[in-house]
Amino acid sequence: MDSFVRSLSVNPNRPCFFLQYGETSILLDCAMDLRPCLRFLPVTQVFTPGLAHIQRWQHGNSYLLTTDDDILENEGQLLINGAPEFELPNFQQIDPADLHYILISNFSQIFALPYLINERNFHGKIFATAPTVQLARDVFQDMSAYLTTYSTSLKAEKWKVKEVNQMLPPVLQSTRLHLWKSLCSMEAFETALKRIEIINFRQTVPLENSLVITAYSSGFAMGSCNWSIQSPEEKICYLADSSTLSTHVSPIGNTPNDVLFD
Repeated sequence: MDSFVRSLSVNPNRPCFFLQYGETSILLDCAMDLRPCLRFLPVTQVFTPGLAHIQRWQHGNSYLLTTDDDILENEGQLLINGAPEFELPNFQQIDPADLHYILISNFSQIFALPYLINERNFHGKIFATAPTVQLARDVFQDMSAYLTTYSTSLKAEKWKVKEVNQMLPPVLQSTRLHLWKSLCSMEAFETALKRIEIINFRQTVPLENSLVITAYSSGFAMGSCNWSIQSPEEKICYLADSSTLSTHVSPIGNTPNDVLFD
């Protein structure tokens, strides 16, 4: 069966892969890259002495002064003065209407899901384990509550204008600024979670075109899993975050009864 894989993310630790397997389109994980938030003014609950000397960034080019207070400087480090933003996978490379399935491997690889299925024409199915969904809900709720309570309501936009951004220091230049988004609301995230179909470890789920998927524990976190996607002729294995360390989570599925690597 003909197949190909395309990565929609540039961060290997926050994967989002598009798999075309015959006539079936599958998205493997839907992670949000958190690294861009490091470019923004820190969100603190109390006064931070390290930010005591922060000031508006001064630049000799008068055109850059139109950025107003978008960019601040603190001891030589440039920071964006606005609500933190995060980078989404490049969903523009796919048509959600043609996407059949989304497989979520663990709680940390789900946070971009609302931007894909709530705002665009997606009618497929989403699969994840119950602990993955609950843990993702708890983590996102903490993130949302913290940013809502302590973050600024300002949206820094002028520095993103192409003509301005090209003249900024390299640390603030990016060719993927159109993928940077603020954190969605808790309500939007809950709406996305409600569309997920819960599965268990080692449960086989038949898909269309004679495909069968099975989730195996990856040992990484509660509910985390690796995926087997099997057709009558072959098997594709998707290994996400995995660990062989024995902890409180279910051990990685590598026993004789777990046929992920057969």
